[in-house]
Amino acid sequence: MDLNLQLLVDILEDFERLRSGDTQNWEKVADCSLEKYNVKIWRTSSSRTDTHKYIYKLLGVFKDVSLDLFSHFYGDLETRKSWDTRTRSIDVLGKVDAISLDSEHSTSEGQLIRWQIPVGWMFSDRVYIFTRYKVYFRGAHFFVDVQHPKVDDPALTKGAVAVKDYNAVTLFTGEGDSVLMYQNFVTAFDLQMSLPSWFINWATGLGLRDLISSFKTNYFIYSKNLEKQGQGDSNSDADSSEANNANQNK
Repeated sequence: MDLNLQLLVDILEDFERLRSGDTQNWEKVADCSLEKYNVKIWRTSSSRTDTHKYIYKLLGVFKDVSLDLFSHFYGDLETRKSWDTRTRSIDVLGKVDAISLDSEHSTSEGQLIRWQIPVGWMFSDRVYIFTRYKVYFRGAHFFVDVQHPKVDDPALTKGAVAVKDYNAVTLFTGEGDSVLMYQNFVTAFDLQMSLPSWFINWATGLGLRDLISSFKTNYFIYSKNLEKQGQGDSNSDADSSEANNANQNK
């Protein structure tokens, strides 16, 4: 996946189509509501039939939250280590230069990330090694994860499996008192096989509900902690400000 301005434009257009209900040729696999949070997920087969991959789209609606703070919480990897039970480890391996998208827009400095997740007792852990860039574009916060070339990883010799061809784009945008989240990604586990039906049912049912519940609870704690520190939205607002400044400096 190439990170360029056209990718962001295409993602925004796809986001609008999904919001309008255009899901032709996409199978809905999840629709989970928890109080003021709702998440829907669709999938379709990718051209990579040799690895049984699917492409997924996610649309989330989260009411009574701050756009800047909510996206900041999503991208805070140190905090995520403490609450995401699907995560074995998250490590930032290094920094990568920002990407200039055009004369007015650029990404943040990239983070080279190693993310290991347990899949279940039947499967080995999955390891993702990718570069994450943040971009503020047309009022939306983008997180773009780009598969990184092979990196030596001792854990891969101990039963963990590296996920290949992982790419994902996540965006957050505001609408009234709600934050809308869109995500487009390749199947998360790269199992090199068809997924058992019980695993799909768990992942899109109880597994998704548990993740939303944990996200909701810990976002609330995160926002309250910032309020106690007298920061509130000021830190997260800086993301938009810094992004705008970076864009204008190009």
